[in-house]
Amino acid sequence: MKKLSLLFIACLTACGGGSSTPNTTTTPTVSELEGTWVYSTGSHTTGTACGLDIHGAYETRTTFTFSGNAITGKKEVCAILTGNTGGFIQNDSLTGIFKTGDIYLTSGTESYKTLDITSNGTTQYTGYALLGNKFKLPLPNPATGADGSTPAKRINTAASVYTPGAGLVDQPVFVKQ
Repeated sequence: MKKLSLLFIACLTACGGGSSTPNTTTTPTVSELEGTWVYSTGSHTTGTACGLDIHGAYETRTTFTFSGNAITGKKEVCAILTGNTGGFIQNDSLTGIFKTGDIYLTSGTESYKTLDITSNGTTQYTGYALLGNKFKLPLPNPATGADGSTPAKRINTAASVYTPGAGLVDQPVFVKQ
């Protein structure tokens, strides 16, 4: 199965490449997640223009759209060509279904509800918090084994986490479009 990058599925940790066959056994209806949410490591949340993030790396952008019980997602990376031309190009995608549930984690003033995403026959167990027009996803935590592979290993880090090879990774905050 195709693995998605840490950010794309720190946003949903490894749901897979996608599926066009919805699972009709999932029962969520229109949820509070309804709509399109965008996270960018830089300042570009719309359009094709891109640049460098605050760390000097090429910007990446992740977009999730929730509709009914369906979820689609795409990850784009910035490509700058000779002559300072270029823009975002899509390098990964996700199609599947989701269901939400009860609060399972409280961190400060934020309460995280369960979010189970099934794509390409695999379910990823994570969560989300809503703060107005912001949608936050918890991070996988390699130190505790919270990788989202089972309900008992539901992703549960509601702050930055140190990831070997990547350093300190901040919790992604998506903005509603």
